[in-house]
Amino acid sequence: MNKRIHALGAAVFLLAASASGETGVKVGLQAGVALTNLNPPSGVSASNIAGFTGGIAVDVPMNENLSLRPEALFTQRGSTIVEGGSGNVTARVNALDVPIFLRINFGEGIRANIFGGPNFTFNLSNSLVAEAGGNAGAVTFDPKTVDFGVAFGAGVDLGPVFVNLRYMLGLLNVSNTGASWESRGFLLLAGIHL
Repeated sequence: MNKRIHALGAAVFLLAASASGETGVKVGLQAGVALTNLNPPSGVSASNIAGFTGGIAVDVPMNENLSLRPEALFTQRGSTIVEGGSGNVTARVNALDVPIFLRINFGEGIRANIFGGPNFTFNLSNSLVAEAGGNAGAVTFDPKTVDFGVAFGAGVDLGPVFVNLRYMLGLLNVSNTGASWESRGFLLLAGIHL
């Protein structure tokens, strides 16, 4: 399963890269902030944490108002967790997000857009850090390597500059411990088409 997901992500980016010589295809760099949470099982409370997100996007027009937009983003995800007597423990996951959006564009000059599609997430590294009085050993969070979900949002393009806000909703249990943890979050990104 993991090899198929990796192959799918690689194929999308190779196709987009090969199309970059075609008229209208835009490659963009983007960066921003991720406000994420790991939706915990019952008996555990978790709150949002902020992290960095940034990467590359390829916008492949299908017609004047519709485009395919694969992206590759490094995203810092996580939560501040309180489980039983653990105190506050911060769980962080550094991930590669690969969303594949269908984007609908509106207007001339200043172009608004809405977008949505599947989101593949690959765990690059993770950590549990106890805050003062916290006990990381009391938290039962061990993230899986791959997550799958959906992402949707809206944005604005003004010439080569763009801004967008999206919500990412993980659909799988991301924990190896058996307890059900799901990833959620908002990403606010700004970027430029090269």
